Amino acid sequence: MSDHGIASATIVDEGPAMTFSEVIRRLWRRRVSIVLFPVIAGLIGLGVAYAISARDRHIITLYVALTGIEEGRYPSGFAFSPSDLKSPDVLASLSQKFDVPVSDLESAISATYDNPASMGIDLKYQQKMSVKGLTAAVIDSINTEYTAERDASIKGGLRIDVNNSQLGLTISNARALTLAIPETWNDVYVKNYRVLTDTRLSQTAMSPISKELSGTQQLMVAGEQLYKIGRGLKLISEDNRLSGLTSPDNLSASDLKQMTDTYRIAYYNPLIAKGFPAGDPVALAEKREIENRINEYRIQIKGLDDNLSMLLGKEGPKAPDLAVGQGIGLEQGSLQTVINLVQRTSDIEYTQKLLDQRQLLVEDLSELEGRNGSIVFQEEGAEIGTLPALTQAAEEKLGALAQQYKGLLQVAQERMLKSSSRFYAVTTTPQATPIYARFSSMSLIAAFLILGFALGIVRAILLPMIRDTRPRSLPSFSGS
Repeated sequence: MSDHGIASATIVDEGPAMTFSEVIRRLWRRRVSIVLFPVIAGLIGLGVAYAISARDRHIITLYVALTGIEEGRYPSGFAFSPSDLKSPDVLASLSQKFDVPVSDLESAISATYDNPASMGIDLKYQQKMSVKGLTAAVIDSINTEYTAERDASIKGGLRIDVNNSQLGLTISNARALTLAIPETWNDVYVKNYRVLTDTRLSQTAMSPISKELSGTQQLMVAGEQLYKIGRGLKLISEDNRLSGLTSPDNLSASDLKQMTDTYRIAYYNPLIAKGFPAGDPVALAEKREIENRINEYRIQIKGLDDNLSMLLGKEGPKAPDLAVGQGIGLEQGSLQTVINLVQRTSDIEYTQKLLDQRQLLVEDLSELEGRNGSIVFQEEGAEIGTLPALTQAAEEKLGALAQQYKGLLQVAQERMLKSSSRFYAVTTTPQATPIYARFSSMSLIAAFLILGFALGIVRAILLPMIRDTRPRSLPSFSGS
């Protein structure tokens, strides 16, 4: 060093290596902070756990059975779609009930065809397919049958999902919202869209009937109204929901059918049997209209007959008889028997549907042919007699008959509204599924406690070391 002395010096006191006893002493000196850190961290973890549970992140799933929807249609015949549960009117009502924006509901809610019972169908056909020695034809037949049965089962129910991560509701409110979706859809469509009114019955409603039956036009209108009354009474008598139904005057569908048949025989047929003037434009137009409808029905029946012929022609070669003691092995002819049985089982439901459609068409065709045959034209210049007494009585009886039918039809529609006012039945409780794996509340709080304890220990050990290793400056000395 120079004679002028030491100008300045900076030293770092690294100290000796820390022993185990020194670690214990440091932890003991800061025992309060070691205890306080986990407490604070635990409180923070409790708050985080509460915040997560308060704004749940689950998908809520609900299954419902479609009890009032048949073949994808409401009782009125209006087409049903799972998207009806997300229609603007339904979402607006849900938004008002739960104070959630419509846009959020639209993105968070999904409704699709599904049915938990379809899992049983899967198991049944898995067992069928597990049989050894099945040929390709048998496998194809089983797959066809499986697809048809599973599709029918799935379309008998709905799966409703609510993604609560997009809504941020409490778990209880999310469940309540999920349950409210089918209920709100049911109420909205019943009140706003008149989907309960059976259109087949509505089409048989009576229009005003002229009190006079002396002219061609009046007779044609009366014939159409009698046709409607007949169809309506048939629908009412065949609908189990309308069993035992009577009009305000205590007349059943069978009673009114008997009255209608009597009116035709005693009044309407005699009036129309006298014929119409040759070239009568009203009668000609009515006859052409009826003939066109007859041709349409015949074309439809021909198409159904072709389909039925194809189905009933799938007999296949006859299987040989099994000898006594031969057993039930899937060998040769017996295997072909299985093929035929499987194929016929898969076709039977479709065949029955075609037969029912054909029967309805045949009945309508028969009615139209009868009406067409009753329109007879007289020769040119022939005089057509009048039956004033019969005409007057026919007018009075037709008015009374129409009034009775209107009463019965109104009672039928009212009962259908009451019996079919609910389209669904809840089959499961709302199930919550986590969108992603996460800690439970207790695990989250425990993790924060451990983290707080670890931070307390680290602070107790490292803080003194940081202080001891801080650079210190020595004072400067100068020589005289």
